[in-house]
Amino acid sequence: MIDWEYDSKKFLYKIKKWGTLHPEVRFLLYTDHSTDNIKNPPFDYTVSAVVNDCYEFTRKLYWVNFFGQSASHGLTGDEEKQVVLVDYANGLKVKFVLFESDQPLKNASGKYSKVLVDKLL
Repeated sequence: MIDWEYDSKKFLYKIKKWGTLHPEVRFLLYTDHSTDNIKNPPFDYTVSAVVNDCYEFTRKLYWVNFFGQSASHGLTGDEEKQVVLVDYANGLKVKFVLFESDQPLKNASGKYSKVLVDKLL
């Protein structure tokens, strides 16, 4: 999983900065899976984002490299959401869940979740 030398606060700062600077990002919430009672969780973080247009975010995934060098990434989704799975070169594994701004945001899984950006009001 995550490299012990990695500064997770820096990663979360980048996520928050990215969400703040991009007007199409309406809301950001992250879940830290290191607090779950799972020995090897599949992801270090889940970042849920409410955006104006999911298609714009999934058409080109260059934005995932803003947070670090992507070793690999994949895309899945359904009518409700789009999911971008990213393995970063430093060992960090992140699941980005993108919702359209007209879709309701369901509760995030995990014990430790925090709102990073809220432009919905």
